Amino acid sequence: MPNPPSAARRSALQVHADAGVAYVRIDHPPINLLDLPLSRELDAVTRELADAADIRVLVFESALPDYFLSHADLPLLQRARDAGVYADVSQLGFYQQILERLRTMPKATIGIVDGLARGGGAELALALDMVFASPAARFSQMEILLGINPGGGGAQYLARKAGRSRALELCLGGADVGAELAVAYGYANRVLPADELRPFVDRLAHAIASYPAEAIAANKANVLAAEPPHEPGLLDAHRKFSALVSNAEFDRRVEAFLGGDGQTADGERTDPIAFAERLAL
Repeated sequence: MPNPPSAARRSALQVHADAGVAYVRIDHPPINLLDLPLSRELDAVTRELADAADIRVLVFESALPDYFLSHADLPLLQRARDAGVYADVSQLGFYQQILERLRTMPKATIGIVDGLARGGGAELALALDMVFASPAARFSQMEILLGINPGGGGAQYLARKAGRSRALELCLGGADVGAELAVAYGYANRVLPADELRPFVDRLAHAIASYPAEAIAANKANVLAAEPPHEPGLLDAHRKFSALVSNAEFDRRVEAFLGGDGQTADGERTDPIAFAERLAL
């Protein structure tokens, strides 16, 4: 596959390559919703960059001031379910495949989070090798509010990074986690002042990109080899997700969530736990 151009513009992503570092900028207003166009572009871009011989580091960031990457488009999940997309639970789901590609590719993957990362957006952060956050960053696994589980693998990633009790607190609680607590719980490596965040990541990414590709791949492979296999847990999450999105309770909660300004810029600036009361029976 040919190497990616030094700069490329898609409808939801901007990709710019600089000295071995590919910057993937999410630009999908108003909230960087994880809908079908953005999901497809993430799949295509991660495939291209995984095969790009001159790219050694991927940096994910957002063009929007308040959002890194939001949760999945809920009506999209309903349409996918109705079309039978989740019927095959013998292999990883589409989004799981994207995240595992990032987690296991022989390149360094880094996230810059300066806003909200919820649901699938938080799962993307968890799949990356490193995440650096500003004080404004917030993360959450808010799927429980909709009566489902983190379908992309959030529970599996969190259990390994945060431990059993903290993973359960986040997956069963559904509330936002602020930047400092996100470091303790494994979403991020460290918190940096907003004006220092990008310069720090730039220096780190370019330092890593200056090393031999084989050495980067070997070091990442060493870390991956120390972890237990992820696929059994991810397949279990996929099976449970398929069953839960088929439940009438999911449709009822989606209707209430959307009716309460979910998936709008104003509505999603509040902690998702604020939706809990209006989503209850």
